[in-house]
Amino acid sequence: MIRRAAPLLLGPACALALGLACFHAVLFDGAQFAYRDAGHFYYPLYRVVQNEWAAGHWPLWNSDQNAGTPMLGWPMAAVFYPGKLIYAALPYPTAAAGYILAHLAIALAGAYTLARSLGTGPAGSGLAALGFAFGAPVLTLSSNVIYLVGAAWMPSGLAAAHLAANGRTRLGLAGLAAALAMQVLGGDPEAAYLTGLASGLLAILKPGQEDRSNVRSERSRWRVSATIGVLAGWILAVVIADLVSARGWLPAWDPTGRFFAQAITLIVALLAVAWTTGREARLRRLAMLGLVGGSIGLSILLSAVQFVPAWEHARRTTRQDGPLAVGLQDFSVEPYRLAELAWPHVYGLEIPENRSWLQAIPPAGERMIWSPSLYMGAFLLLLAAGGAGMRSGPIGRRWLTVLMLAGLAGAMGKFAGPLWWIRCVPGASGWLGSHDPPAGIVRDGPSLPDGAGSVYGLMATILPGFAMFRYPAKLMVITSLAMSCLAGMGWDQLSSEEASTRGRLRRLGILSMAISASLAVLVVVLRAGLEALIARAVPIGSLYGPVDGAGAADATLSGLIQGGMVLALGIMLTRLAARRPRLAGVGALLLVTVDLGVAGSRLVWTVPRSILEAPSGIARLIARAEDRQPAAGPFRIHRVEQWHPSAFSRRRSARRLAELVAWEHDTLDRLYAEPAGLEYTIVRGVVDVADYLEFFEARATRARDERGAERTVYSFPRGGYDLWGARYLIMPVGLNGWMGRERGYIRIAPGDVVVDDPEQSRRWVEHEGWQLLRNPRAFPRCWVVHSAIVIPTTAPGSPERTELVATLVDSAGGVPTDPRRRTVDLRRTAFVEVERPEGGRELASLRMPPTEAEGSVAVTRYEPQRVEIRAELRRPGLVVLADVLDPGWVLTIDGRPAPIWRTNRMMRGAFVPAGRHALFYEYRPAEMPRAVAMTAASLAIVALLILAPRRATSRRVPSRRVDRSRKVEMTKGALPDA
Repeated sequence: MIRRAAPLLLGPACALALGLACFHAVLFDGAQFAYRDAGHFYYPLYRVVQNEWAAGHWPLWNSDQNAGTPMLGWPMAAVFYPGKLIYAALPYPTAAAGYILAHLAIALAGAYTLARSLGTGPAGSGLAALGFAFGAPVLTLSSNVIYLVGAAWMPSGLAAAHLAANGRTRLGLAGLAAALAMQVLGGDPEAAYLTGLASGLLAILKPGQEDRSNVRSERSRWRVSATIGVLAGWILAVVIADLVSARGWLPAWDPTGRFFAQAITLIVALLAVAWTTGREARLRRLAMLGLVGGSIGLSILLSAVQFVPAWEHARRTTRQDGPLAVGLQDFSVEPYRLAELAWPHVYGLEIPENRSWLQAIPPAGERMIWSPSLYMGAFLLLLAAGGAGMRSGPIGRRWLTVLMLAGLAGAMGKFAGPLWWIRCVPGASGWLGSHDPPAGIVRDGPSLPDGAGSVYGLMATILPGFAMFRYPAKLMVITSLAMSCLAGMGWDQLSSEEASTRGRLRRLGILSMAISASLAVLVVVLRAGLEALIARAVPIGSLYGPVDGAGAADATLSGLIQGGMVLALGIMLTRLAARRPRLAGVGALLLVTVDLGVAGSRLVWTVPRSILEAPSGIARLIARAEDRQPAAGPFRIHRVEQWHPSAFSRRRSARRLAELVAWEHDTLDRLYAEPAGLEYTIVRGVVDVADYLEFFEARATRARDERGAERTVYSFPRGGYDLWGARYLIMPVGLNGWMGRERGYIRIAPGDVVVDDPEQSRRWVEHEGWQLLRNPRAFPRCWVVHSAIVIPTTAPGSPERTELVATLVDSAGGVPTDPRRRTVDLRRTAFVEVERPEGGRELASLRMPPTEAEGSVAVTRYEPQRVEIRAELRRPGLVVLADVLDPGWVLTIDGRPAPIWRTNRMMRGAFVPAGRHALFYEYRPAEMPRAVAMTAASLAIVALLILAPRRATSRRVPSRRVDRSRKVEMTKGALPDA
């Protein structure tokens, strides 16, 4: 009994050991996840959400950034995600860490369930679960919480899809819909999109699951020839498209063109699915596709409370850019990084000290790294090579193989397209255009971007809505899941009687081990030259200090040694698997646990919780400045982005992450100001309202630097910050040397440093590199005007709208963008847009010459979803509130409903008669009741699918008498279909 239970207990024990190895600091030392977005984005954002829940309010509006934005318009806020209940049950710091650990546990359990549903044995399923949850592509997502949530639910969704494909229709439908809804509610709709695509692929492959081992070799040769022909045609089509585009013959790829391309592609795909098989298989495929479509529709209903507001908001944001937009394929995985699948950290790591030489690979310094490592275990990689296959075996093998290859090609982004490679040929840039410029710089000229025609580019063009996503490297999650499950299948093949599989894997393992040994010897022999080359080739500028050449060489050598040793032990296990499968399974689990524990413990970075819980130094300084020199009404701050102390790049530190997080927290980087009760004027994120961003867009001008060379300088408009009430600005010290796209803030520097002690000011400037400035020209939050310029509503992207925003910015103050432009005094006059000419009749009385305002207004109550204003006017006026206008806001004046006028392009305006009045704004989005009703109804549908009894069918019960002479033959090979 104990011997049988031991293998079942070993898997959880290995998972527990890996958890202790990777997260001991979080579990026992009071540490917190704070690397990248986990610290400066999600930690403060989720705290703001929880504060609203604790106050008894639905978190529907966030007034702390961009002059107000719908909280549900940000899927990453995960307002209604059931997993956020942990924040209500535990203290916030504990819940923040537990939230991440819980989703790694969900990923572990889901991968095990998926592998078991595919027919993999317990040992193979355990290997798949460990490889997925503790492999680098998922483990490093602790730095980006919503992507971890999406990855955690992906295996469960695919397991439900496979369950439905094998006849458990109702349970599979409900399970897939629930998993997709959890991904959407958790903040990662892209993961739900990919899960739905993978389920649709299974629906296409499942009906044609007959064994292909008897396919004739002639057909295989035709298949190879067809593949070569398709690749050649693909490359030729992309090259021709770029040549035509460079000459201006290709029309603009507008949304209408994308829509027709998507519609035609969908029709062709459905016809191909319908007519490439026999009638019976065709009907089964269409039925399965309908089932997947029903699951997707049900998941949309389940997540409607989040999906509907997010969709409405996304239509007004920068996410509507086309598939060839700048930044679409940032963070593509370079092909040479695939070496990290076999050897852990073979290029070194940048954290906690800079020991990475990845940036030395030409073009040096242009690597955009999403996941610091891709390692999932050398032995698991070997097993996945044995488990993969397209020509024979169960349908699950072919399904996972296609997912692995497609995910890998998509993750490589622009590097999986022909343009990038052809442009590397000397002289090719003369007729095909040059490579894309560095990140953040707009490509000049009509030539297509590098990623045009790549797998990811085709997905963004053909798949509806996929262009709204970014970062191809995220597709490594689905590659990781498929590879891990294939590794489990590969282990089962080793444990069976298939000697050919064992021999093939043994030969492949010996070859890989020989390569590892050869490279390790090469590193040892060329050690001195390699260190010098790394130190010379890696550009300076890393936040984690100058590169340590010796440390980078050590990291490469240790990675090669670890990968080689794991492969050597794995080869020994392949010999043992046939004779002692249980003992070999125990050895495989232990080997993978040790391997991933050693590699993974270097991929989880934390800081002391006290850093995130301490009050911000600048927040205290602003509070003291307000006490000394108070100003009426709420105010906003602006913190310059993409800037860190230069000292970080000049010296190394083993505590650099803690120093970095402490500095960012102290200087209110990203969202750290929101829990402190401060509001940001502008925070550039991923779902920003395009109209609002126009007030702060940098404008390029040509200027000469200190050497006399002419360069492009980006200056930000001072008037945008003034108009939207940026009373305090947190800025770097060295303004004059800032020439980059995000560094042209010299034009908005308003005045002196706000400090009490000059010595303290000198220390901040010299050692921490920041200064706090007070802007005396900032507009108040609310004011009254008696003159209005009524104009028709401007269309998005029209010259009229661009000119209106430029007029507002120039009128607000600062250096004008165009000296010839006519400006007005916005403190006395406002621009009001109306849809119809007769719509502005109520404002006809506002024709008073722009003199001093006759009356006063004051904000008496300011909450995220409620604003109260007291107005005392001697004549009618327009009360302007410098908060973003959204369709969900409603206004009452003295208890009676009143219209909200679109003022100064994005602000709220209220026409108020003479006298004393009370204005009350409340956020009540009209779509919320409908979305809540949709979610409630879909929950009832899911409950019905799960709980309703299965319909009994009338069957003739066969006799129990069995011909014993045929008993053995009847049971031979009676294995369940995988």
